[in-house]
Amino acid sequence: MLVTLVACYFAVTICIGFYAARRVKNSADYLVAGRSLPLYMNTATVFATWFGAELILAVSSTFLKEGLQGVVGDPFGAAFCLIFVALFLAAPYYRLKLMTVGDFYKKRYNRTVELASAAAISISYLGWSSANLVALGIVIHTVSGNAITLEQGIVLGAVIVGIYTLFGGMWSVAFTDLFQTVIIVAGLIYIAWMLAGMAGGVDKVVATAQKQSAAWAKLSGKERAEVLTSIATELANARGDLINVMTHESGKTVGESDPEISEAIDFAMYYAESARQLDVARSKFTPFKVGLVTPPWNFPVAIPMGGVFA
Repeated sequence: MLVTLVACYFAVTICIGFYAARRVKNSADYLVAGRSLPLYMNTATVFATWFGAELILAVSSTFLKEGLQGVVGDPFGAAFCLIFVALFLAAPYYRLKLMTVGDFYKKRYNRTVELASAAAISISYLGWSSANLVALGIVIHTVSGNAITLEQGIVLGAVIVGIYTLFGGMWSVAFTDLFQTVIIVAGLIYIAWMLAGMAGGVDKVVATAQKQSAAWAKLSGKERAEVLTSIATELANARGDLINVMTHESGKTVGESDPEISEAIDFAMYYAESARQLDVARSKFTPFKVGLVTPPWNFPVAIPMGGVFA
């Protein structure tokens, strides 16, 4: 079943590429899609380019092994470059009606510099392109049940990509990228839902949170303060372990990790005192039944703890 779905995916991709090739009437259509791609297709093209097989398979594996410090270049460095180009270079390049980056160097300098820049860009992309083709080859090799070797999978993937790219140029790339973006997003959502099910399921997590919220709401301010104070004590006792995990997983230094843990402890103590004030003021606090805390990656302890304590 899985092999059939993958084969259908490749067939549809090639058909989309051939359909898009009908729009190609000149070199501008072939190289830059006539400079007329709508915003949603531009967005899909950029997304599919950077969220391809290499990033989803290789970068995610690197993150698991090395933490955030292993993926500084891709996707974070790459994302910075995309933002920089969008802010400072895209508009001038568009006004100059350039086909390639090399065209700029030809206009600004000469033919020799254009060829040198083209060679440098081509060489720099060899590793990235190879990684994508290898990742695609791994997918084909795996879903075929090892019937197709890794080398054959790489060649097959390269042929499929080459066919629709050579026939339709940027129009084919844009249309197939739009299709692939839908597949990637839908696939990642499905995987996330499936993994949530392996952990008990989203419904079970929400139901448990709702059940526990009733018990928490019945506690007095003093009782809530005691819970928060005990958590602060446990955080202090686990300081060394937390620093170890933060330096390994987040790439933070000891000097950055230690004060963040202190901040989390301060959050617990602050909200413990705030809970005591509920009794002093004879107030009744009714919390939200279910809350979702989504902290940033660069503060893995203090901000999520602060959100939960609040």
